[in-house]
Amino acid sequence: MEISFLSLFFQYDEVNEIINIQATGTVSLGRLTTKAVISSASNGDVYTCVGTSGLKRHLASTSIYTVEDDDEGNLFTLQSLFRKPSKPIITDYYNELFQDIGSSVVLPCRHNSNTATQVFWIDNDDKPIFGNPRMKVLPSGDLLITNLRWEDMGNFTCTVKNAYGKESVDTFVYPTKKQVNNKLK
Repeated sequence: MEISFLSLFFQYDEVNEIINIQATGTVSLGRLTTKAVISSASNGDVYTCVGTSGLKRHLASTSIYTVEDDDEGNLFTLQSLFRKPSKPIITDYYNELFQDIGSSVVLPCRHNSNTATQVFWIDNDDKPIFGNPRMKVLPSGDLLITNLRWEDMGNFTCTVKNAYGKESVDTFVYPTKKQVNNKLK
């Protein structure tokens, strides 16, 4: 029996996430990468990723095909393989984010792991984020930056590790001047 692994990874560079925080009037622009981790699949299953930005919408689908017609046997094999301990997978993060100076921003670092993990963030000066009153790692693994400053521009690195390995991703943060009535403030 031949076993194929499916790693679903959707990334569509043309679709950007625009976040409008109505209470503050802050608008940010970012490119989000998302990975879908499928722990159980059957022959013929179809998975669809839907990306939306403004009025634009993009779909990407993939189907699961198994080698043999024994769906129950294939499902059991896949489930037992996916239960084996492995390194964590970072499933959601921004590649880059443009955000107004003075606003707060959350950099996602969502992950999937079947064992206990630790999440670490490195700032734009290549220093671990610890004890900074403006930057805090949230229980989800996301990084909260308050009162964004021009000096915050650069790469922020999220690393998730467990006993079986680690994965790291970078987010480039670009603080922007706030616009008021189509004029830079």
